Amino acid sequence: MNNNKTLIKNVVFLCSLVGIFFIIINMMIAFEERYMVIEEVGQEVENRAIYELLDAKIEQEGKIENEKKIEIIADKKLDGIITKKVSIGYTLKEANVVLGLNDKLIAAIDKIVDDSIQIVIVSTKFIEDKKYLSFDVEESWSDKLFKGEVRILKKGEKGIEKNVYEVSLENDKEKTRKLIKTELVKEPINQVIALGTREIVSRGGEEFDFEKYIKMTATGYTHTGNKTYTGIWPSTGIVAVDPKVIKLGTRLYIDGYGYATAMDVGSSIKGNRVDLFFETREEALNWGRRSVEVFVLKNN
Repeated sequence: MNNNKTLIKNVVFLCSLVGIFFIIINMMIAFEERYMVIEEVGQEVENRAIYELLDAKIEQEGKIENEKKIEIIADKKLDGIITKKVSIGYTLKEANVVLGLNDKLIAAIDKIVDDSIQIVIVSTKFIEDKKYLSFDVEESWSDKLFKGEVRILKKGEKGIEKNVYEVSLENDKEKTRKLIKTELVKEPINQVIALGTREIVSRGGEEFDFEKYIKMTATGYTHTGNKTYTGIWPSTGIVAVDPKVIKLGTRLYIDGYGYATAMDVGSSIKGNRVDLFFETREEALNWGRRSVEVFVLKNN
């Protein structure tokens, strides 16, 4: 008799364990089904990023007597939805719109929906831009070049630097930009130049000292019936210059022309330009336009 009682107790105990086991299994199944629903809701809308599931705290929803059309507005207007839902969260859920981790709602998700729901789509992209780096100039001296003459011995090359930025967008409009990486793509190559030191030049068997050498473009002009800018009548050896380059009254030697004095200016004589006076129009036309070496003489 005692054995039968013990057996009955054991059976009851085992049944209790089985019952508890099935309760636990059912709870796990319910939990899994809830998150399966969450996965199903997370589908793409208008090819946008997958949104995060709506806040689970919205368990209660109101009802209205008549359906109404709600517009859903993101970076562009999506199709509206006709619904009786009251909360923004449940309206979005019914429209299969799921917020991404960084997306924003203009109103709280558990608020009562009005005629439209505005969503700010937040995305990130990476962009690159290139920055050119200037090169240094290395100077050397040469007595084979005239003083003031510059010759490039080795041409410089700019370097290249690449910057990578992380750009945050809200509805496809840039909101913030952050530099996350800088990479040197190409080192700059220094330019090497030679500067002239020679201050004596020989022309026609005659040597003379000069203080500056200038490479210039020379044209010719003749009588105009007017005096020069300095108030004298023009004659051979009078030239027009840009006073910012050569001061008026400066004595010069111009290859192919000879000795000259800067005593005139001209509206078109700017920079490294010089206009040479000739007595006749024919001489001026024969000269034409040519590149010349101009020496600013010492003892001006």
